[in-house]
Amino acid sequence: MSKRMAALPSRSFYPTLTPRDHEWGLHILSAGSNTIPAGTPEIGLDATWDSLPPEWYQSSTGPVRRLRDFELVYLVHGKGKFWDAEMRESPVDAGHALLLLPGQWHHYTYLQETGWSEYWVFFGGETAQRLRRNGFLDAKQPVLFGGRDDALIWHFERILELCQHRPLGFQMEAGACLLYLLGRLLGSEQIRHAQINPTAEAIRDAIDYLESNPAESVDIQQLAAELHLSYPHFRRVFKEQTGLSPHQYHLQVKLNQAKAMLNHSAFSISEISERIGFDDAHYFSRLFHKKTGLTPSEWRGQKEI
Repeated sequence: MSKRMAALPSRSFYPTLTPRDHEWGLHILSAGSNTIPAGTPEIGLDATWDSLPPEWYQSSTGPVRRLRDFELVYLVHGKGKFWDAEMRESPVDAGHALLLLPGQWHHYTYLQETGWSEYWVFFGGETAQRLRRNGFLDAKQPVLFGGRDDALIWHFERILELCQHRPLGFQMEAGACLLYLLGRLLGSEQIRHAQINPTAEAIRDAIDYLESNPAESVDIQQLAAELHLSYPHFRRVFKEQTGLSPHQYHLQVKLNQAKAMLNHSAFSISEISERIGFDDAHYFSRLFHKKTGLTPSEWRGQKEI
């Protein structure tokens, strides 16, 4: 991390939302950066009510915080501690992010000996709610590790610049920057999880194999055995990670290959069917229609309209 990024300036921006901003589906409510200098007393579990910031509450277990909106915090310098709703403590360091959801009780503080520098963004919208409903934004996973990443910093800085100057349509670009941040952080967390989880790595290997062999008739149970997993466990975890069973995933790979050949080649329907592993072109056509709503010929004809 460069020295320039070790002490972020204190900035905060609160853009006015319009009905069109809400319709976009992902909007920034406020954004900023801040540096807590080393030596600043921590907001510990023994903090008193008078010393707490206004959004904190005093509970029987100590001071806690609950938000009405989503918040993303990214640390670029220093160290701290985070407590979840169960008061389980996790250390946080430069490169960690806190993904805080509406209604989620939590507590966090910098360490007095290090302080910290942070970016923060409050956000909302139907896209955020949908990501929460679908399990991507998970209250059980509030601490993410993205590392000391210049791409993350650039996107936070761009959000702050947009919120400060507010050019026409700025919420659309700011929302896109935020979606990038969420995707990069959550993707990094999946990669980190796969590196320490043999099953996750095996699922990645299975996906690579299915993607690389669209024309093959793959024995899914044999594939699970070759990856040293029981078939029920393999199928369950595969579907958890992709939303599809291994068979349906491979079928989707085949259909994607078929779409590409229909769009970009002169192969006949029978030739395409054979090239993706179907012996019966009529069965392939029926399946294609079932999955896409169009016959292969109709799909190919779309590009000529």
